[in-house]
Amino acid sequence: MRLSRVVLPDPRNPVSTVTGIRESFIALLACIMIIIIIVPMIDEVNKPSQLPPRRVFRYQLNLGDKVAYTVGLPEACELVAFQKGIDEDILLKLNNEIFFGHPEQGAWTMGKLHAKVNESLRSAADIQIILHQGYPVGYFWLKHHPRLDFATCEIYVIGVLEKFREIGVGGFLVSEALKRMQVLGCERAWVYTDETNTRARSLYQRFGFVLDFIEEL
Repeated sequence: MRLSRVVLPDPRNPVSTVTGIRESFIALLACIMIIIIIVPMIDEVNKPSQLPPRRVFRYQLNLGDKVAYTVGLPEACELVAFQKGIDEDILLKLNNEIFFGHPEQGAWTMGKLHAKVNESLRSAADIQIILHQGYPVGYFWLKHHPRLDFATCEIYVIGVLEKFREIGVGGFLVSEALKRMQVLGCERAWVYTDETNTRARSLYQRFGFVLDFIEEL
């Protein structure tokens, strides 16, 4: 940046003295304007963006009403139980494809998958995978809560590949998850979803789930 030339006053020349004072004042004023205007602009550019908090909704469903969940199996589909020690590669690939880019569910490693399986399952049947013409396209995963005497069971994960979400796979998986909970004698179901996932929220509400908790992350 080019600064204004400052003319030192000549005490023998009154005109030079006035000119020097004026130019010094202009230079000082320019510096002040830089501090007042430019510096805050630089600070604003360097300030980290303030994103709104991520809100996660928990929905609850009372299973004591013994409702019969009977959503039909979509055409050309088959539901199979997860086989521990055999299906981990299939489940990991499917999960990471469904939840690509998700802050928590995406980009799992095999180590993380094993840890989650070991901490949450009562039996391998608590994970079930839906196949379309033999190809895995979605799954549900139940998580039990021993501290609640197993009375509460959570749909820990439910996911469907995007191109199969319009043929009823999601609704079928929710129905099968709830039937599994009933067989296990659970009294209530939980499911968590992002506030922005309006498709999932609408699906759960159709089954009678009601919002009972909001968490900000």
